[in-house]
Amino acid sequence: RFTLIELLVVIAIVGILASMLLPALNRAKDTAKKILCAGNEKQIGFAMFSYTNDFDGFYPALYANYNWDDQISKYLGLNWSEAQQAKNGLDDSNLNTKIFLCPSDKVQIPVLNSGKSRRSYVANEYRPNVPLATTTFQKYPGLIRHPDYTICSVKISKVTKPSYTLMLGEQWRNWNMCGTGQGTGAVCGISYSKLRYEPGTAFYTELLCHGRGLANLTMVDGSTKACMGQTMLDGKGALPTDFRGSWLDHTK
Repeated sequence: RFTLIELLVVIAIVGILASMLLPALNRAKDTAKKILCAGNEKQIGFAMFSYTNDFDGFYPALYANYNWDDQISKYLGLNWSEAQQAKNGLDDSNLNTKIFLCPSDKVQIPVLNSGKSRRSYVANEYRPNVPLATTTFQKYPGLIRHPDYTICSVKISKVTKPSYTLMLGEQWRNWNMCGTGQGTGAVCGISYSKLRYEPGTAFYTELLCHGRGLANLTMVDGSTKACMGQTMLDGKGALPTDFRGSWLDHTK
């Protein structure tokens, strides 16, 4: 038989051990989620490469309600119909959109867009390596633009530093949803510039992703790594709209 004191001692020891183990288990769970998130992004990156093989080396160019995820869905084995791809946001619960959501991303969908599927990833918009304000309606070698849109794409052969140039990144925001049209799924650089130029703003908070500024980033060479978001704009640009020398610039 155990005395009450002995039972209380055992319970106290168990409680202490549990309090020591739980943080370690939570860290292991978070690490597993980061690895799964990076795996999702790497698969999406492979689908991007498959798309470029079929479209003369160009990455998906966003237009109307067709976002980059609509255009690569078939390369991921997803059964998205043409009608679904043409909608501004996927709202069919029978469609598989799991690969586009990082398991650590718990951002809630606004009531206005309830029923649509969230997405954790964004694609590089590939702005030219000159200040954004001077390039909005101009054409540059290697870029393809749709007639009525400022969104552009780049030919993979024009990327001079594939291990340094961003292809995909993370952006956990409530409007970042599967199939949402035009530039809402693209890294235009403006949001990421907040990490460097306006720390502490709402944009800064929303781009921290895995905490401490870490986000999974996939480069044009196919490598995926967790990086500090601030390093994306470590180039020569002196203004938030000037991405020269940064990871958003494809002609360094």
